[in-house]
Amino acid sequence: MSGLDRMSAGDQEAPAGDLGAFRWRPGRQLIHIFLACLGLHLAWALAMPVTSAPDEPAHIYRAVSLWEGNLLPSGRAADGFWNVQVPASVVEYAESTACFRWRPQVSAGCSRPAETSGDNMTIETGAGRYFPLYYYAVGWPGTL
Repeated sequence: MSGLDRMSAGDQEAPAGDLGAFRWRPGRQLIHIFLACLGLHLAWALAMPVTSAPDEPAHIYRAVSLWEGNLLPSGRAADGFWNVQVPASVVEYAESTACFRWRPQVSAGCSRPAETSGDNMTIETGAGRYFPLYYYAVGWPGTL
């Protein structure tokens, strides 16, 4: 008698190879997938120094300019980039991290610490017209 025949006959013994109590529970599976992805993203965020991605300064300039009150760029540069207004300290810090960008063997310690400055300056960014909602949501740390 096969395992399926025994189960239909009322036998409570599980057939060989049955996973027992394992049941597909979509809600629980989605939570596990979400937690795994969150863990990977957090590990990546903690392992990567700020502005270490090649185009990261462009996105930081866009986000900070939104928090400075500039919903739209102040103009267009001759090379096609967009001009945005950001504090000079943001530009100085972002540009100081160029010493380790694209150089995995160089420590992030070569960059200068961030300083605060009330002076705004115009900087070019390729992200000047990107959708503002995301940049507004993530740009608040640049105002600290």
